[in-house]
Amino acid sequence: MPGASIEIEKLLRRHETNDAAETVTALAGVTLSIAGGEAIAIVGVSGSGKSSLLNAIGAMDQPTSGSVVVDGTDITRLGRSERSMFRRRIGYVFQQFHLLASLGALENVAAPLVPYTRARTARARARQCLADVGLATRERALPGQLSGGQQQRVAIARAIVTDPVLLLADEPTGNLDAFTGHAILELLLGLREARSTTLVLVTHDPAVASCCDRVIHLHEGRIAAAPPA
Repeated sequence: MPGASIEIEKLLRRHETNDAAETVTALAGVTLSIAGGEAIAIVGVSGSGKSSLLNAIGAMDQPTSGSVVVDGTDITRLGRSERSMFRRRIGYVFQQFHLLASLGALENVAAPLVPYTRARTARARARQCLADVGLATRERALPGQLSGGQQQRVAIARAIVTDPVLLLADEPTGNLDAFTGHAILELLLGLREARSTTLVLVTHDPAVASCCDRVIHLHEGRIAAAPPA
């Protein structure tokens, strides 16, 4: 299945501060097209709107106005249950691994399938995904028994177990040393190539960004033609 195409038009996201004293504009009219199967890096300083844009694409946050059209469907117009169903088509990878400490690697990877898939099928798919990320021999290992890089590999396996058309990664190498981070980036790009999955990756690391097909620079909630001086 080809990766998802994305059309973002005039995306605006405003939110109030905790004391409601002022309104902060996280996204200020972003317009962007992403082709199916493309690998995009989103870069910018802290507070530039990177995570806000990723959350809007992933239907994890509702924008104030504008549209996010994924494979012809404007996800900003979906109801709560429809948004939940849409998110099943997306794989998420975060800086924090968010693994369940009491479950082994195989069970962590199978978790997104449990409500919708028979246990035997879920475990078989999880086992294949662990093999795809190089952890076939660590199925029973608890997160606390794995290195940071191995935990991120488990998290990536969990993200791809649903065979997503879109993979969203928010600082996936941020908690890792340079060598391990490079290995994780190569893994993500290799999986994207093998599965024709669209990859949208947020990073502060120019070296990571340069490995993607295209780099989008955000500055104060807007797309900048070049990195701000």
